[in-house]
Amino acid sequence: MLFELLTKYSSSIENNSCSSCQPLMNGLRQLVPFLNQENEDGIVSVYDTLHKMVIDKFHASAQAYFHYLYLDIHISHKDSMPTTSMVTTATLRILRILSKYGTSLQDVYDKNVDTVRVNLWKHVTPQLFAQLNHPSEFVRQTISRFILVICESDPRELMYDVIVSTNSSKTNRETIKTLEMITNHIKARDALLWVSTTQMAEEIQAMTVLIEEAIIDMIGTLQFDVMQKFRDLDAIYVKLAKTSMEASEKEKIFMENYRSCMDHTIGCVDSFMESLNSIERDNILTPHHEWFLKTYGKYIKEAHALLLNPTCAKEYREGWTLFQNVHGVLMADTHKLRILELSQVSPYLYSLKSTSIGMPGHSNPNLWIDSFGTNVVVIPTKTKPKKLDFRGSDGKRYTYLFKGHEDLHLDERIMQLLTTTNGLLSENRTTASRGMRARTYAVIPLRDRSGMIQWVDDATPLFALYKQWQKRESAAHMVLTNDKPNEATLAAIAKRPTEQFNERVYAALKEAGLRVSSNRKNWPKHILRKVYSELAKETPKDLLEKELYYSSPTAEEWINKSNSFARSLAVTSMIGYIIGLGDRHLDNMLVDFKSGEMVHIDYGVCFEKGRSLRVPERVPYRLTQNLFSALGVLGVDGPFRAAAEETMRVLRKHKEVLITLLDAFVYDPLVDWEYEAEEAGHRQMKELQRSLGLLAVQINQNHAQLGYDYQTIADQLTDLEESVRRWQVFGSDYVVDDEESEEDEDPATGDFEQNGNETAGYQVPIYVLETVKEQLLSFRSIVSKARSPLEGILPLLESIIIIEADEDNELLPAQKAAKSVFDVLARMNEQLKRLEKQIGANRDCDSEWTYAQLSEFVQLTQKLYREYCSSLKILEEFGPEKTSGMSAVITEESNLSIIPAIDDTEQTEHHRDAAESQT
Repeated sequence: MLFELLTKYSSSIENNSCSSCQPLMNGLRQLVPFLNQENEDGIVSVYDTLHKMVIDKFHASAQAYFHYLYLDIHISHKDSMPTTSMVTTATLRILRILSKYGTSLQDVYDKNVDTVRVNLWKHVTPQLFAQLNHPSEFVRQTISRFILVICESDPRELMYDVIVSTNSSKTNRETIKTLEMITNHIKARDALLWVSTTQMAEEIQAMTVLIEEAIIDMIGTLQFDVMQKFRDLDAIYVKLAKTSMEASEKEKIFMENYRSCMDHTIGCVDSFMESLNSIERDNILTPHHEWFLKTYGKYIKEAHALLLNPTCAKEYREGWTLFQNVHGVLMADTHKLRILELSQVSPYLYSLKSTSIGMPGHSNPNLWIDSFGTNVVVIPTKTKPKKLDFRGSDGKRYTYLFKGHEDLHLDERIMQLLTTTNGLLSENRTTASRGMRARTYAVIPLRDRSGMIQWVDDATPLFALYKQWQKRESAAHMVLTNDKPNEATLAAIAKRPTEQFNERVYAALKEAGLRVSSNRKNWPKHILRKVYSELAKETPKDLLEKELYYSSPTAEEWINKSNSFARSLAVTSMIGYIIGLGDRHLDNMLVDFKSGEMVHIDYGVCFEKGRSLRVPERVPYRLTQNLFSALGVLGVDGPFRAAAEETMRVLRKHKEVLITLLDAFVYDPLVDWEYEAEEAGHRQMKELQRSLGLLAVQINQNHAQLGYDYQTIADQLTDLEESVRRWQVFGSDYVVDDEESEEDEDPATGDFEQNGNETAGYQVPIYVLETVKEQLLSFRSIVSKARSPLEGILPLLESIIIIEADEDNELLPAQKAAKSVFDVLARMNEQLKRLEKQIGANRDCDSEWTYAQLSEFVQLTQKLYREYCSSLKILEEFGPEKTSGMSAVITEESNLSIIPAIDDTEQTEHHRDAAESQT
């Protein structure tokens, strides 16, 4: 125990005196509480002797590493012996010894820091800046000396690292002083370079998250918390309503509770509004800001005012409701590919010409940024990354992706690991002769959670091959059948594989007589395996193989590409296995069809973090059917196996290098593992799941009323459609005699259709439309929500649809169904307004509608109501594991059959669904 105590605190001992280390002495006194002074001094003396022995060993090691690096100045090992492993090991171990025992080894570091070779330390720049937060002043000063040596040679190498460290929220006060010294040194060397690079980085940082994306993120982050607070406030409101206090007193008490509950939300919104006002106040508006404020500023300020001071207790939700409305509009605008003009988003970047700023991620000292592209492409993914072209001084185009809401330090370190691995592979004769390597790209963090990523040119995502095949199949089918694309075909093409997988699973669960559960863990494994096998059979396994073949003009090039693909896949798979890389979906795996090399992007899920995901990833690497087929006739037993074995042999031989490099992750305070973000996302998914369960229970509790409404409205719509057909045949006179002749037989079908075609273009009298209006009374009550059981769950629906779920989330269908309820209600309301407009604008005369238009109106109304009921059914299926009353009512074939379908396809699908539900 005494030796373990010394080992624990040995790095904290200063001046080689154990008695000066207070944590060590406190631990000793706790371990041996009845120790007298003489015995304590004896133990401390032994500690001092042991500590000196340890320090002497580290002193010799540090001196030897410095000596090796010093010798490397004069001796080039490029042709005679490998250097990557030894240089990396030497530099990183010098840093590790410095961080643990630096204060006891001041002499060796003071003596050798200025003798290092600059290019040997450039590749460990991230580790140097990570150690600037060290608590020891000597360690910080020594690290800053290393940095200044590099800075003296080429300040561009360190520019972005200094910027991100200066702006980091994790940088402490002492480190800021060290960074100021480094900054002053850079300014003294090239002030224009520092100012222009800093300003460019600030503009890029502002562009990574546009103002509309910031407010979307704010509202989405606060939504669940707000809905929980609203539930509490609803309970308070009901409780106050039952008391006998004066109305003014109730109002006062409720508003006090409101401000207390909403304090956090109001504070977050206030911060956003202050940043918005500061942009206006400081006159730093861009044209994009002006557009946003002109379009949405009025509504945001009104929502903010009502959030601070609601008009009354009953309408306390109105402020947040306005924010939700803004959120919905902005989501619709931003969920599509947008191309913005750089002059509107950042006039400063647009105006830069012939700069002295170095091209990010390139070490060529003669390569500068000449200008920027004119357009900014906003990619419609979750973080809305921005794509922008840089024009270099060499006349070439360099493309970068600006990402916000994401810490890129981890990607930067993985690129460093891949670069080191490539160096090790190039030093081995076997792997070097085969050209084995892992493709890398530049990653430049600018802030804690934003930065730039070099765009990988000439590389195609594997998912793009799948989508191209889908489109070809659809086009071929239309050519063979001489048909036009319909909504169903286009919707099938637009579906992602995860959506298709979930739909198949739901169908398979129903077929097996099992209930669709919102918890994916409850899905039987044999059903998942069956669905996967079916989908795999339906998808060609030679898409990638054919693409490699057709992109090769000669047989020789095809063989070279195939071998290059197999080897690069093997290298990246082995490296991915070692670092525990996950999230290898088809958008994160690219192929360069010029060389055949595999390129991986997005290293955010690594070090086995995939095992802790909502759907755990257990495979060591991806080798699905298309990847397997592209390996050739030998499969994994050809170049893939040989390359994989050689890669593992090289990495195992140099495991000390990799361990030393990965050790930096242990003490690096800048690496953000995103545990907090992951936990927040996990909590949101749990809340979403809980809300869906609550919603399903409430729908189930009202299933009797919903079933009655369904039966009533279905009958009304069926009768109404039949009436419209009769009016169209017999004209307006039929309206008068309709009630008296309900028992009359239908005319012959041929005459019926002939007369209907003749009168389809006639204008409909107003009293016919009024009759239609009367027959839609129950339908109108659903839309107005006056008697609808849905009224009580609307706030819950709002909380469900506002969060962005991942594409592979099994809750996504329920979330879409919740959104569909809102959309359909709005569209049904529009239908009724159309009818009201026709009646109100054409009193005592014929309306502008023809009978054909009236028929279309009724059919569309039927379709909307069918979508409404279908969405409620989906929502109810995500509830508790018990019999669903609503489902039983709505999916009964006898009920479904009374709703006429718009076309045969829809009718067939509805009857098939009904049959499956009964089964």
